[in-house]
Amino acid sequence: MEELIVCGVCLERFDMSNKAPLMLLCGHTFCKTCLTMMNKNGLGILCPNDRTKDLRSLNSLPKNFSLISIIEELDNRKTKSLKVVIPAKRENLNKANTEIEGLKGLKKVLTEEQERSLKELKAGFKKVREVVDKKEVELSNLITQTHGNLDQKISKLETSLQNYIKNEETELKKLEEIKAKSGEDFELDSSKSKIIDPPLAECEEVKEMISKLPVKVLLAPSNIENAINKSARILDETLARVSPLSAVFVRDVRVMDGDRFVAGASFVKTWRLRNDGEEAWNEGCWCMFSHGDFSGEAVVVDSAWAGEEVDVSVICVAPSNPGRFRSYWKLVDCDGLVFGPVLWTEIVVFSVS
Repeated sequence: MEELIVCGVCLERFDMSNKAPLMLLCGHTFCKTCLTMMNKNGLGILCPNDRTKDLRSLNSLPKNFSLISIIEELDNRKTKSLKVVIPAKRENLNKANTEIEGLKGLKKVLTEEQERSLKELKAGFKKVREVVDKKEVELSNLITQTHGNLDQKISKLETSLQNYIKNEETELKKLEEIKAKSGEDFELDSSKSKIIDPPLAECEEVKEMISKLPVKVLLAPSNIENAINKSARILDETLARVSPLSAVFVRDVRVMDGDRFVAGASFVKTWRLRNDGEEAWNEGCWCMFSHGDFSGEAVVVDSAWAGEEVDVSVICVAPSNPGRFRSYWKLVDCDGLVFGPVLWTEIVVFSVS
């Protein structure tokens, strides 16, 4: 489409001033500036394409209104009203600020819980060294397996949200200045009207991971030996409840985030996953709905050897009301233990009036 609205001589885009599209007798169109240069001697214009001569004066050449309509349509697609952009950016900033406060609280609770649990365990284990020697390795493995890199994930996500807020606040300030000078109906170029969503999906993933942490191992202040033995039993039970399977998300195969569907429409969502563990996924693994705005039936996950990739597809039904909705899913092994990443699909629903 863009090549239609460019002058064939100077290769610059037509506009409504010096680059206005004027049509010669032969039907070819060039900009006003180039045609003025061609008619310097006042003896007519020789078409650069077919060498047809047009003896009319420059002022009598008609404008190509078909091209003008195309230019206006393209320009309209590339602009958004400040009336739409500013409220959307404010809403996103509020969401990001809310999430970052929540993440700070989660990080603090997680850190305090880790420190308190380790401190109390170490204090009790000192008095019953034979139990400590047996269970200390298992405790370290449990913390590594369950807490993993959650602290790093939260720190990284917190930094990401802070950068998002800083950039959006700067952009919003500029837009407010434009609004003060030109009014809220001023039309922005597409490069300045882009509305960027905060990384809320990553926030949900971190919350989901924290919600799946195994039972906490705490010691009562009295009867240390019995408390430690009880903690050891809890450790054994907790370790037995951790799935040996592992999975990582590779990419979305069918239905990308933000795809549009008619209200009530059925659709198939497909994720590609990779077995990044040492154990094979045998029969009995499932992908099932966890929580969110809409659900679907659980499906059996294909078997996969270590390092192998498989596609997992679920059938969903879009909500009956217009809006933006998200659904979260989880992988479960044959023993009912959750493994792998939190999966989600996000769609935009519209109604047909």
